[in-house]
Amino acid sequence: MPALRYIVLEHSQIDSPHFDLMLELAPESELATWRLPHWPPEANDVFTPLPPHRRHYLEYQGPISGDRGLVRRVASGTHHVLEDYPARLVICLNDGRRIELPRP
Repeated sequence: MPALRYIVLEHSQIDSPHFDLMLELAPESELATWRLPHWPPEANDVFTPLPPHRRHYLEYQGPISGDRGLVRRVASGTHHVLEDYPARLVICLNDGRRIELPRP
């Protein structure tokens, strides 16, 4: 299976700045997305599931349409799935970081 990509975008110039973790879950898939308060994540951080995002965000940095702030890449690379359950997903990023995510 080809490597699955991820990206972390800092979403700023909005009322509640945050970070978005976006993952391919299959080659060429839309990006499964979670909001988190900071990057890198810390113990007990809450990952909030969001609707899937377009693949465009794997490369895009800049303003979001409709005056919805700016996004800037802070991390990217590949990941692989360690555990895939109906209620949670556990991934390992290429830097060795293990992340447990709630399923939407």
